[in-house]
Amino acid sequence: MNMNSPLPMQYLGSKTRISNWVVSNIKDSFPSSTTLIDLFGGSGSISFSALKYDYTLYINDVQPYSYIILKSIFSESRDGLKELANDILKLKDEKYLLRNSRSDARNLLEKETILFNKHQDKSLDWVEYKEFCETTPLLSGNKEEIMKLRKDNDWNLFFKYYANTYFGIKQCLVLDKLREYAEGLSPNLRCHLIASTISVMTFAVSSTTHLAQFLKPTSKKRVDNLINKRDIDIIDKVSDRLKQLSKSPLPKYTSTILNLDFKDALCNIDLNKNSIVYVDPPYFKEHYSRYYHVLDTFYLYDYPHLTINPRINKVTIGRYREDRFVSEFGLKSKVKKAFENLFDLCYECKANIVLSYADTSLLKKEIILEIAENSGYRGHVKQKKLMHTGQGQPRNKKVIEYLYFFEPNGD
Repeated sequence: MNMNSPLPMQYLGSKTRISNWVVSNIKDSFPSSTTLIDLFGGSGSISFSALKYDYTLYINDVQPYSYIILKSIFSESRDGLKELANDILKLKDEKYLLRNSRSDARNLLEKETILFNKHQDKSLDWVEYKEFCETTPLLSGNKEEIMKLRKDNDWNLFFKYYANTYFGIKQCLVLDKLREYAEGLSPNLRCHLIASTISVMTFAVSSTTHLAQFLKPTSKKRVDNLINKRDIDIIDKVSDRLKQLSKSPLPKYTSTILNLDFKDALCNIDLNKNSIVYVDPPYFKEHYSRYYHVLDTFYLYDYPHLTINPRINKVTIGRYREDRFVSEFGLKSKVKKAFENLFDLCYECKANIVLSYADTSLLKKEIILEIAENSGYRGHVKQKKLMHTGQGQPRNKKVIEYLYFFEPNGD
């Protein structure tokens, strides 16, 4: 089996680079266990690495975009994917991109094409592109304006909300068209097209390793970088993802994909002493709703209300959704109680727990071990030194990744 995920993600917090280390240690520590619960599934890297051991998989994530990615990789039929990969190539035509109210983008699309051509032949003055971006009309956040967009439902969300911010003009039109096209497909093909597009978005986005804020054209170097990103052909890349998915077999045993809070997920799974609950919770407040709000919006496509900066009474710079979810694990005031709930719920069913957590996270190792012991668990810890990028900063940071293994006492 090809052990590279068919839907790679440029994903802050992904365990891809240590997934084999995590999974092999899980198998060594609990060799007779047959069920793996990936409680914070994210991009699915741990579950994907675990496929070689033929676990029965339960994969959960509260973030909507993760849910659709996980369904695509682990549970949806591959029928029709090759045909879909070819069918979407026709959507590059402007008659699709500029359909209905998206025709309002014609002049901006033409201007962007001229500027990209100038960039290619090295005749572009970067300030011209800067001015183009800064004068691109965007949704102001006015609630009446949003309600009208919802009522019209004209498949123009990305153009209205994000043009020349997280994506270029054409890219926004392409994303709107792909999402419109997906809605007319069968449920499994709709899932695959949305998930494949989200995967591509994480590489094409005009930002660093997350989508908390977009890069601005503040220098020639930055403009070069932005245009290179915004010139990425999203449709070609999505077609490639669909082809990769068509070659990626489903797990041996049926996988169950959930989109729930961790407590609700644990209550919906039949846990027992043969279960391993793998836990990779958010380490900080920003993990991950602020970082991936644009991906959630592509899946939900609900013309969300945007957060307002009260000091200036304007949309916040990152253009965040108003209803972003913040995990208890990311809040200093609630993280200890969240871990207590986690251990107590698992102990009721005598399930084993494996926890990924960094030394820089909200709770120290001694506190976690104490919480586990108070809930009836005994444990041991392994560790791995990693270098984390500085989220767009030139510096990198050394981090120790802890892997905790907990068994209920008396077993």
